[in-house]
Amino acid sequence: MYVVNKVLDYIFLYWEIGYTFLKQQEQCFLSVSFIADLELGNTGTRLENFIRLCRLLDLNADYVLFGAPGDAVQRIMDLLRDRDEETVRVVERTVEALLRALDEQQTT
Repeated sequence: MYVVNKVLDYIFLYWEIGYTFLKQQEQCFLSVSFIADLELGNTGTRLENFIRLCRLLDLNADYVLFGAPGDAVQRIMDLLRDRDEETVRVVERTVEALLRALDEQQTT
């Protein structure tokens, strides 16, 4: 129910900035009755429909499901946001190696 409520929050927000009910269901290929039931909390949604709604509303599914990342994760994301893919891979491998070394050091 949490996910449905989170999606509904975004649906209402988009309505406020000019999206219409029918436009949403047309773009998602979802029926008016499904959107109405979702809006009223009478139904849940399949993963396929959840993905359609997230794409339509330009939502990050991780954020909808899990909420905002913690401060440390957010700082790392900010550091990597404008980096190219190769730099991100290098940072990822470096962090993995560092964490493995720290784990090994703690077990000895």
